[in-house]
Amino acid sequence: MMHAIRIEGGALAYGPVPMPSPAPGEVLVKVAFAGINRADLLQVEGKYAAPIGASPLPGLEISGSIAALGEGVIGWGVGEEVCALLAGGGYAEYVSVPVGQLLSLPARITLKEAASLPEAVATAYMALILEAELKQGERVLLHGGTSGVGIIMAQIASIWGAEVYATAGSGAKCAFLEKLGIHALNHRDGPFAEALKRST
Repeated sequence: MMHAIRIEGGALAYGPVPMPSPAPGEVLVKVAFAGINRADLLQVEGKYAAPIGASPLPGLEISGSIAALGEGVIGWGVGEEVCALLAGGGYAEYVSVPVGQLLSLPARITLKEAASLPEAVATAYMALILEAELKQGERVLLHGGTSGVGIIMAQIASIWGAEVYATAGSGAKCAFLEKLGIHALNHRDGPFAEALKRST
């Protein structure tokens, strides 16, 4: 048994639940931190069902260390620090994770920070690089530039060699974006399209 946070009647409850064991191709992770994202909140409200076969426990992002390896797992070791994007089950002491959803901890990133990365990085990379096929020297316009995904998208686009513009809703948010090297457009000052045309 282990302890976990489960959903009971539209609220969260903490208590003992069966401990998972890794299936072939999975690792068991001892959870250090769990992220909180919109899907987790919607699941608690009964507006987001866990995928078929996934853990009914909330929690789509975690960081921690590998506690055990499932059959056939190679390239990972017990004790290795990781983060992961899950189908569910992250609000627990332990969670089983398919190796394809596991990420090594980036250099200089703490376990606490790493728990917030998987969803935002996956979303940003898929949208910019895989779907939009962003190329070096292109310009990209991001809306909601100071959101978690917006900031990650801006960083990925910059690293990819793009010139980044982003909208935000206040002078303070625009100043924050400018410090990150992003061209900020305050959408409350007027049509952002006109400001973008002037800037480019």
